[in-house]
Amino acid sequence: MNGSLSRNIAQKLMPALERSQGVEGSYVRAGQVQRLRVIPTSPDWEAEDDRGTVIEEFTELVFIAGASDFGFLGLGTPQQSDRLTVILADGVARTYALLAKKGVRPWSLDATGSNYFLRMKWVKA
Repeated sequence: MNGSLSRNIAQKLMPALERSQGVEGSYVRAGQVQRLRVIPTSPDWEAEDDRGTVIEEFTELVFIAGASDFGFLGLGTPQQSDRLTVILADGVARTYALLAKKGVRPWSLDATGSNYFLRMKWVKA
């Protein structure tokens, strides 16, 4: 790979990762809906005791979104409580909200500044 690392990640590796693992979602802020391709990562799980059996469900999921793709939305940087609706491998449409853990911003950039890591929690209806 010739050129800078960040350029190669943005131009070669991210598109390949988006094609193989990415999902199309609807990103919503203040009623404005935009299409955004994201890559789901491993979720955080929460176990709950329900009358002797343990029920596990994921409560937080980090999505990776290309910074340039996010820039095309015209929304600036991600903001607390933005919503993302996606259909993951189980075929069920779920809505997630961009929510931070206490004392931490709900999103971060990778070292090259080419990808956002969006920390989102499942909004249960």
